This record gives sequence, C-alpha cells and structure tokens, in this order.
Amino acid sequence: MKRKKHEAHVRDKILKTARRLLIEQGYENTTIRQITKECGVQIGTVYHFFKNKEDIFKDIAQVLIDRVISKVGETVRENDNCLVFANEIRLHLNIIFNNPKSRELYLVAYNSPLIAEIILKRTVARNKELLQQFTQSFTEEDYNVRATFISGCLHGMAIQMQKDNSINQDSITKKIIRLMLQGFNVPPSEINKTLEKV
Repeated sequence: MKRKKHEAHVRDKILKTARRLLIEQGYENTTIRQITKECGVQIGTVYHFFKNKEDIFKDIAQVLIDRVISKVGETVRENDNCLVFANEIRLHLNIIFNNPKSRELYLVAYNSPLIAEIILKRTVARNKELLQQFTQSFTEEDYNVRATFISGCLHGMAIQMQKDNSINQDSITKKIIRLMLQGFNVPPSEINKTLEKV
C-alpha cells in the first residue's frame, strides 16, 4: 500500500512539473531531461510511468479539459446547459487567443492522433451530458461529427492565431458558438439568449 501511494505521489509530481514547464516554455522547448531535473527524479523513473513526452502530455491534456469544465462550473451559477457549453467553448477560445504557449499546446494536442482521439471522446461525452435535451434523435455518429467539428474549430483558430492575431475575438467567438449550438438543434431563441449571457 505504501509503495502504491509513493508511486502515485511521484507520478503526480512528474505531471505537475511537466504541466508547469509546458505552460511556461511550450511543448517544443520542454524536454524529458528538464522534467526529471525539476522533479529531482531519475530519467528511468519518468519512463517507468510514461512512454514519452506525448504520453505525459496526454494525461495533462485531460487535466486541462477538466479544469476548463471546473472553472466554468464555478462561474456559471444558473442551471443552463447551453450557457455552460457556450462558456466552455469561450474559455477554450480565450486561451487560444490570448496565451501563445497554451495555444501551442492546443496545436500539439490536435496534431497528435493519440491526444486528439482522447479529446474527441471527452467532447462527445460532454456534449451528450450538456445538450441531450436537443439531440434525442442523435446517433453516436451524429455526436462524433459534432465533436469533430468542435475540435476542428478550436484547432483552426489556434492555427489562425499563429498567423494573424488581429481578428475580432468577441465576434469570432460568438459566431463559432452560434454555429456549434445550431449543430445541436438548439432553437434560435435559445441561442440568442445564450449569446447575450456569454
């Protein structure tokens, strides 16, 4: 039991250190060697838990998605799933628009088949959880198509922001949220009400 607790502690320490370095330095500038040095562990210890840097980032990406969900949950007090959905998308876009290092993490995540697949599955589950009242006739394929669209929008905006960050963030955010909500059969009056609150 003690050994399992110790291993969990070391693994968590590696992930926290890697997350901090990835956010501070970006994905490309962070190495396994830096992570081990900052953690005070041997390189073999990192490879005991993770295959490579992408494998570490896979776990971190899941934590970051959970943090977006949690942060929106703290700020949206109403029992309004459309508003929760819209604010989660808004927060992802805000990160992409305003934080170049985090934007790079989105690009890496969506360019990695391993991580993109995890994000897609999490997005499908979250969409079902939040928007099922509008999607009762949806098949699994319908949800997958919408999740792919959401991932594509976020990935596309990260690429666009790398090239040109002079876009009108508020206008683009509202247009993207409107398109996404339309894709889930949300009535126009509900979409307008949601966009007023976002």
